[in-house]
Amino acid sequence: MATGDVLDNLFEYQSHSVRDGVPTVTRGYHVVEENPSQAIVNVGIPQYGEAHPDYSGLVVRSVAATPRGRGSLVQVTYSPIEYTGGGQPPVVDSAEDFFGLDVSFDYEDIDIPLFRHSEFQTTDAQGAPITEIVYSDYSAGIPYRKRVPYYRVTTGVVFNEPASLGDILDLNASLILTQTDRIHNIFGRDLLFSCEGLQYVSRTEYKVTYRWSQDPGIPNEWESDAPFDEKFSDISTRAILGRRGSIIYPAADEDYVIPPFKGMRIDGNTDPTQFPTVTFFDRYKRDDEGWTNLPGLL
Repeated sequence: MATGDVLDNLFEYQSHSVRDGVPTVTRGYHVVEENPSQAIVNVGIPQYGEAHPDYSGLVVRSVAATPRGRGSLVQVTYSPIEYTGGGQPPVVDSAEDFFGLDVSFDYEDIDIPLFRHSEFQTTDAQGAPITEIVYSDYSAGIPYRKRVPYYRVTTGVVFNEPASLGDILDLNASLILTQTDRIHNIFGRDLLFSCEGLQYVSRTEYKVTYRWSQDPGIPNEWESDAPFDEKFSDISTRAILGRRGSIIYPAADEDYVIPPFKGMRIDGNTDPTQFPTVTFFDRYKRDDEGWTNLPGLL
């Protein structure tokens, strides 16, 4: 082969990928006995903006050349025409029809309360020795780090006329703050709402970012390592109480130690020989359809 000849469609350098919904195709070429600076402008190499021969709508976005033997390897990458020339088309993220979503994770540290089962020697009314069992608060709980997924939604709020300070305060106080720390049910998912704030774009346009967190609860894995010595049920709350050694482990049911969006409290009985009571309480108020009142979502 002569200097400058081009071998195209090198199979080992072909690739197809999709990232963020954007398809990309790469083709490989070998240019005989030309260095990269010569090969990259060889007439047999597709140049920036040229259309892909097999995929309509894809054009050359980048061309890269590297030494390969006595010639050069040239890799040509194709993307949709609207993504060439510096990225995807500009997005107006303060427009009413804009809708951005990302998912991330945070952590919440929780101490799971425990109780202690103890025995002590005493005497009965006749002075005979007896053993009593008592229950007492155990100050050392079990630390648990819960991974909490959250969803950030960015959208636009547009006023019909330039917004005054009163308009902005009313938007926050009447619509957004009233929903803060409320549990919403969005398409079957219980999510806790908060707002990350408004960002000024113009007197009539603002960008608002909402945030919902999803509580996975704390799964009940108390018995996964070893069976309990004893297992009881709190009749008043239907909670499960398991004893291993001298420590009592509480759980809401077979599925959760602490269910999603719940808190746990263990209260000792006025008679210490009686079992403690486990109470689960709502940590937040609920407004299932409250999210539908937030500006920019519907």
